[in-house]
Amino acid sequence: SDHTEVSSANPARPGEILEVYATGLGPVSPAVSTGDAASSTPLSIATITPVAVLAGVPAQVQFAGLAPSFVGLYQVNIVVPASTPTGDQILILSSNGVLSNPVVVPVRR
Repeated sequence: SDHTEVSSANPARPGEILEVYATGLGPVSPAVSTGDAASSTPLSIATITPVAVLAGVPAQVQFAGLAPSFVGLYQVNIVVPASTPTGDQILILSSNGVLSNPVVVPVRR
């Protein structure tokens, strides 16, 4: 992945991995002290894997945990489902029954 921002000019494509950043996804293992930056060795994995839904289709979550070098920021890597329709689609994460705000993700084939 080239880590470029998804936008209307650079839409996501089915099969691509999106790095989604969030807060409030709960405990991680190993735990990180409040105010400390997350490490990359080892990664701190969310103990409850969030569910990602893009355009009403469940998306595979490849990683969910703290973003290395950041304080309190989670990274969720999801695969854009093969069946995702073209156009502006809604992405929602949910964790432990709590839904994220909807995010618009432009998609094209």
